[in-house]
Amino acid sequence: MKRNFRRRLLILVVTAVLVAIVVVLSVGRIGAPSVLPNPNGYDDLLKASRVVAGKIDNASDLDHEGLRSLVATNAEALRLLRVGLAHRCAVPTGEQITNFAGISRDLIGLKSLAKLLSAEGRLAEMENRPSDAARSYVDTIRLGSAMSSGGLMMNRLVGIACEGMGNIPLVKLLPKLTCEQIRPLIVDLQQIDDGTVPWREVLQNENRFVRARI
Repeated sequence: MKRNFRRRLLILVVTAVLVAIVVVLSVGRIGAPSVLPNPNGYDDLLKASRVVAGKIDNASDLDHEGLRSLVATNAEALRLLRVGLAHRCAVPTGEQITNFAGISRDLIGLKSLAKLLSAEGRLAEMENRPSDAARSYVDTIRLGSAMSSGGLMMNRLVGIACEGMGNIPLVKLLPKLTCEQIRPLIVDLQQIDDGTVPWREVLQNENRFVRARI
């Protein structure tokens, strides 16, 4: 009985080892990590997120004066944000893999930028500046796409949530825009769509992360 038990235990251990090897080899079948752009707009996005101030989480409840004060207080954050969006962005996935604890902090900060852009757009709507509001909402969508490139699954999911902060109010705003105001937005939205990170890249980066954790 003991001999049979030991034999079965040995078979189980060997099987587990073989399965682990197969998993590691399967996860390892990924492309080489992409080269980060230089300059990397993602660095400016992070800088912008770290200087955001005020009641960002309650921005949707602010009145006109509250929104104006919030946007004015965060003028530097908005400037840095748009500097970043003017360049190609890529998440430094290699750094994220070795510093996993910092990912959540960065994503919270980037989501605050999306809320700030949305607040800027709502302020413009209150002041009867629909074209400026549309630009803010498109930049919110652009931010959601830019913060996903080169990142992990969680980067993309938060990015999609940020895109929604721009998509929903933009759709509601469209009837107030003229054809001349809409045409450049179509070009911008097409560029954003063309540059959206493919899911296969997200999965490749996720596999790199899993392999490193294993």
